Formats: sequence, C-alpha cells, structure tokens
Amino acid sequence: MDTGFDAHMGAKIPQALNLPYNVPANEFMNLEGRKISGSANWAVWGGLDILDRYDADAIRYYLTVTMPETRDTDWDWEDFFNRNNSELLATWGGNLANRVLSFTYKTGLVLFLHLKNCVIQIRNYCKRFQMVLMPLLKRLKK
Repeated sequence: MDTGFDAHMGAKIPQALNLPYNVPANEFMNLEGRKISGSANWAVWGGLDILDRYDADAIRYYLTVTMPETRDTDWDWEDFFNRNNSELLATWGGNLANRVLSFTYKTGLVLFLHLKNCVIQIRNYCKRFQMVLMPLLKRLKK
C-alpha cells in the first residue's frame, strides 16, 4: 500500500514533482545603516507606527523605488521625506494641476468647481505633509 503524498491526495498514478524554475529573491533592507531587527526593537513598525503617521501610498512608493533587488538598500527617513516631497508630491501635484489647466484652456471649458476641489486637495495634502514631515526632519537632523 502506497502511503506517499500522491496516494494521500487520491492520485492513482504518482506524478513527477514540478520544481520551480524561477525563484525571485531580494537582498536585505536595512534601517539607517543597521540591520532591521524586531527583537532589538530596530524596525519600521507598520501597524503600530508608520501607518498612523504617513499615507500608505507614500510608504508603498518609497518601498518600490528603494526595493533591494540587486544589493542591500537602506531605509533612510530623510530620503523617505525627500523622495515623497520631490518625486511624488511636486511631480504628481504639479502634473495634475498642469493637465487640468491645459485641458481647461484648450477646450474652453471652465471647470471651476472641479479645479477648485483639486487645488484644495493638493493644498491639504501639502499642508499635511509639512505638518508631519517637517518636525520629524528637524528631529532627525539634531
């Protein structure tokens, strides 16, 4: 009587095992030059800290652009702030405003209410980033 895995799964004829041929793997991400360690309390705590302070999209963006695919990388708070402010906020906000204004000008449509809402949202996003990031950046520089 066969007691192997195939027999356990109900297969009458044993099948060849298909091994993976492409196993994606990443290198390590450190935190400010030190290895991340939960037991040493040196980590970026997702549910306890970072998600309470920052938008999930900003975190996702930073992890994506600094993903340690070919070499170890470093989570650096100042780089996190700078990338979000210069790459995400400035580029995205400025691009959105430019597209809305260009569309409005080219089509002759006056989308005042939509434009006003976009500007208000961008302004609120900028204020929220400044209120949260600037004090932290000052603390990091000390």
